[in-house]
Parts: sequence; C-alpha cells; structure tokens
Amino acid sequence: MLFYGDSYVAGHAAPDCWLPALLERELEGTDVLHLGVGGYGPDQMHLLARETLHRVDRPEVVLMGVMTHSFDRVAQRVRSYQKPVLVPRADGTLAVDNAPIDPRTERFFARTRTSFRSYLQAAQRLREHPPERDDYGFATKAALNRAIVRANRELAAAHGATLVYALFHDHADLFGPTTRREFFLEALVAEGVPVFDSAAVLLPYGQRHGTDISELYTGGHHNDAGNAVLAPALARRLAELGGARVARREVSA
Repeated sequence: MLFYGDSYVAGHAAPDCWLPALLERELEGTDVLHLGVGGYGPDQMHLLARETLHRVDRPEVVLMGVMTHSFDRVAQRVRSYQKPVLVPRADGTLAVDNAPIDPRTERFFARTRTSFRSYLQAAQRLREHPPERDDYGFATKAALNRAIVRANRELAAAHGATLVYALFHDHADLFGPTTRREFFLEALVAEGVPVFDSAAVLLPYGQRHGTDISELYTGGHHNDAGNAVLAPALARRLAELGGARVARREVSA
C-alpha cells in the first residue's frame, strides 16, 4: 500500500504514531509505504505517484490522504518554495508547468518577487464581500482537482492497484459543510473512487465521549490520540474494499 499525502499523513504526532505506521500495525500482512510530504497539494501527490508507483512490485492500494484545504494548493506556483503546477490539456491529460525547479534557493528568491498577505485584511474583505462559489478561482481549481482525481484513478489502474482517498479536515471544518469537502465527496463518487471521510469517524467519537474532539488535534493537525482513533477505522474501510485484512488484535474505535 502506497500512502501519499500532505502534513496530515507526513505527521505532526510522534513518529511511531504517524498514521501510516499505525495503519500498518492494524493491517495483517500489509506493508504501508509512507509517502506523505508536509505542504503538498493534490498536484504534487500525483506527480510523486507518477515517479514512485512503477517502482513498487505488485502495488495493491494507492491511498491518497488529502486535507480538504489543500484543494487550493493546485493553483499555487510557490508554497514556501517554488513548485511545479499541473495544466489540463484539451484531451484531458495533465501537462507539467513551472518546471524544472531551480535547485538554488537564493537564486530563485533573488529573481522572484515575493509578497506577504494580511489575514486581517482578507478577513475584512470576506466580511464586506462574501464570496460566491466561483469567486477566487474556485471553478478553475475544482476542474484541476477533478482532473487529478481522474488521472490518479487511471494511474493506479494501469499498475493493477485500487485507488482510495482519505479526506482529512481541520478542527473547525468538522462542524459544518464546506465547499471543499462537498467538492471532494462529489468528485470522488462521480469518478467511482472509494473514500474514507475522517469526519464520519471523529464526530461520532466526540458524541460518544461528550467532547468537541479538540484534544485530538495539536497545532491544527491530528496528534497521537487523533491518529489512534482514525487508524482502526481506516483499516476497516480498506478491508471492506478488499485491499487489506484487519489484524486480529483490532481495537474498536
């Protein structure tokens, strides 16, 4: 199993409590390859899959762990540092732009004009002019994210693997519908891609324990306890899809 993703997969917990490590313990006879990279967007995850999937002998599951806010990262040419971007072709395939990446950081920033945005000004603008669904390039980002989901499905199928998405959310987004969550759920269903939605696990957990589940997050990410709640549920979902077996020692979430 190849587990791609952003910082929710890369881990903000202790290393032995990172989600791929816990998932491997939950699954019987399954090697889980940790391919999460902090700050990655769906476009970079797809490019990493292009570079790595063919190196694995008989991959069975390609698991894409996506925090819903990484929806917006596909439009960024710089995120802390320069990054490649994907551009849809007329035939539906994806071309790579803004590459190759300059390996010399100082040269890149010497020739690149950087800007710093104010969160306070952005919040004020949103209050005064609430955005419609298509504002701020939502439609363009949605089209590109949809193309990436389709490309991931085709890439996994070409290597005989099953594609599965795991959706993660920051704490605030768990308590109401968001356009990004709705987009991913709709797009994945439309493409026939199985999905694990962490909100469907964390919210019932909070109800059973009488908590808003904030104790499962640290610094905006799942901590040791949060990953411990998610890993058994994710393992069961994968077992339902036939791509893995839950170990006999499974602990109910």
